[in-house]
Amino acid sequence: MSTSASNVTLSNWRTGPYSRWAFRNVGELIDTQSISRPTEASSLSGSDNELLDEFDIPFQEQNITWKDYLSNSATDAVVILHRGHVVYERYFNGNGPDSKHIVMSVSKSIFGLITGILSSQGKLDTDDAVTKFVPELAESKVYGKCTLRHLLDMRSGNQVSDQNQEYRAAIGWAPPEGEGPTQSMFEYIAGLDGAGSKEPGGAFEYNSINTDLLGWCLERATGSKLAELATELLWKPMGAEFDAGITLDKAGNGRAAGGVCASVRDVARVGRLIARKGDGVVPATWVEDMIGKGDTKAWAEGVFSALPDFAGDAYRSCWISNAGRRELTALGVYGQMLAVDVENDVVMAKTSSQPEAADVKDIVLGRRAFREVVKQLQK
Repeated sequence: MSTSASNVTLSNWRTGPYSRWAFRNVGELIDTQSISRPTEASSLSGSDNELLDEFDIPFQEQNITWKDYLSNSATDAVVILHRGHVVYERYFNGNGPDSKHIVMSVSKSIFGLITGILSSQGKLDTDDAVTKFVPELAESKVYGKCTLRHLLDMRSGNQVSDQNQEYRAAIGWAPPEGEGPTQSMFEYIAGLDGAGSKEPGGAFEYNSINTDLLGWCLERATGSKLAELATELLWKPMGAEFDAGITLDKAGNGRAAGGVCASVRDVARVGRLIARKGDGVVPATWVEDMIGKGDTKAWAEGVFSALPDFAGDAYRSCWISNAGRRELTALGVYGQMLAVDVENDVVMAKTSSQPEAADVKDIVLGRRAFREVVKQLQK
């Protein structure tokens, strides 16, 4: 079935086969604000390493070839860097180097880095109360006691599901239900009733609303929109090659939790900043904190720790961290991934249009694929 703008809607854009077109054309479905590139891009030169087309990934009782992994996981684009240079780059399904593919929750990791930059500038402290920036939440049973650190590490105690239609409509990603007016994203957050909420600081519990609230705090702390912060603090300093974008709700609020749309080459550049310990853009101390300061006990109490190969990890500042390997991973639904091995200076950025939002097999295979890439590059 062919897909185009004529048959993709807010009701179906995140499902296959429509997502294959929609994920690289989000701006035709949802309002976006531009994240601007600098006048001159940083170099991302290199050439293919032929080893990377001819290896297997161990999985269960059989191996899966790298090429089959890319195909079976509905890969739209993949870029691998070693020591800062491209060693592998492929595009599929109508994507190209300049495609602005939505990266879903990899957006969280991008704004986690921006939080670190703002912290180093004295604009905020991660121990600051959320209510310092959003006093409207002073009486909130969900977020009234939370700090920015609780939001960054997914330990807010929020039990309100972010998988409901009302939330999706509020962020501008789904049509509204009923005939009443649609709330803005921030109105929705402020109106949460807190049913079942726990004290902050407990187990890791993944919830996108936390990061959308973090974005609200960043805007209040600086007086700038998220797109402006991403432009001035990340995209321009790192030498992005292409403009990116961020989805907006009806009130023009950017979505920190999942709305960034970017070239896979620039997503790889974000990873390169991490591999280079911040590269003068992100504070090196923030990178080291992400790697080594995550709470493994809080992670172990969360559901992600049950995934094969994810036991012993932590979640710090919107990144999955493995301190022993010095590895950081950003994951987004439908197969988006940015993985960084700081020790071996390897980065893998991958965009996809998988039919399932969170397929356990594909998540585990993605991690194993990246680690096998690192091994191949040591040969």
